[in-house]
Amino acid sequence: MKKIKKHVLFVGLFDKDTKSQKIGSLAARDVLQNILLSSGLDGATLSDAVGIYKHDSGEFVIEPSIRIEILFSTDSQIRKICDQIKIALNQESIAVESQITDSRLY
Repeated sequence: MKKIKKHVLFVGLFDKDTKSQKIGSLAARDVLQNILLSSGLDGATLSDAVGIYKHDSGEFVIEPSIRIEILFSTDSQIRKICDQIKIALNQESIAVESQITDSRLY
């Protein structure tokens, strides 16, 4: 068993300017897959999710989201991926959870 860093990216699908979904969920997943495939990662897992976020104004928003789990990557790879996602999907930010975990391939 090997200790590695796991990153989980939480990508909301509402456009940052219009606060509504401009790119459909399936099309957004295709965009994310293309970014991930071209990033040099060894792999990732994408899951549909529902995000609940609080804006600076105090207003809550519930939006379709995609959760991306990534093992065997570096912080710099994750930062580059987040920068590309923010541009491609017009996002203000991407929430990233990082943790050290035990991992192995069988």
